[in-house]
Amino acid sequence: MKKNNYSNMSAIAVEKSLLKEYQTSNGRTVYLDKDSEFQIKLFNPTKNVIGAKVFINGDAIGNPIIVKPGQLIWLERYLEEARKFKFDVYEVDANSSEVQKAIANNGDIKVEFYKEVKKELTFGIVNEPWPWGDYHDYLGNSCAKRNLVTKSLFNTNDIVGSTYSVDTNLSCCDTVSKLTTSSLDSYEFSRNSENNVELMSNISGTIETGRVDKGGYSNQKFELVDINLEYYPFATEYIKLLPKSQKPVFKDDLEKIYCHECGRKIKNKFKFCPFCGAKQ
Repeated sequence: MKKNNYSNMSAIAVEKSLLKEYQTSNGRTVYLDKDSEFQIKLFNPTKNVIGAKVFINGDAIGNPIIVKPGQLIWLERYLEEARKFKFDVYEVDANSSEVQKAIANNGDIKVEFYKEVKKELTFGIVNEPWPWGDYHDYLGNSCAKRNLVTKSLFNTNDIVGSTYSVDTNLSCCDTVSKLTTSSLDSYEFSRNSENNVELMSNISGTIETGRVDKGGYSNQKFELVDINLEYYPFATEYIKLLPKSQKPVFKDDLEKIYCHECGRKIKNKFKFCPFCGAKQ
């Protein structure tokens, strides 16, 4: 797939504060605590209206969300139920290949971005006489039998992602009524899920895995809009959510200490905690 120039239109946040991402074998990876309620940041840096379709744990949560040019949305809930996103953590067998397959989609966040389709109407003249004296009615009224190809009379953008086929042996009336469409084969640029799970062995033979579940009630509201989107996404982004127990030790973490007042991680060069303001 051709690399796009629209990176980081999505991100993970807690209380609208973006969480740090790490580049691992899973790609963009974010580590969360158990029962953390989080938001998915959706940002449109383009000049066009776009739709963002969100997938969680391998499944779509509903129709695309419309994001206007320059707009930032903090998506915190499922679309068909007013429940917040919550990260659930539980233990599984670390040495079972069946378990690896079962939890392959756990914590997967995928966002597909689609451009808006701007319709252009194409008009034909009704009951215009043909040069050989017969009349053609685009509504299917009586007319003489002709071998006509009427593809040019239709705007193919009316059915995005479809192609028109015309039987030139039909009558000019039947050509309109029997015009058929064949959908293009849908495709999805997805990762190999089985390779996205890194199981870290431990003494007990178990490992923590994290899955997005339903949290508390959300008062975030949506409304239906009438917008047509392209059939294929122009960009797709992936983020993997993992429990903090799977987080490896990074160099940046070695440079951090804990605030003696609130317990949050801070860098050892800080004289005051940036979270609670306590002197260190």
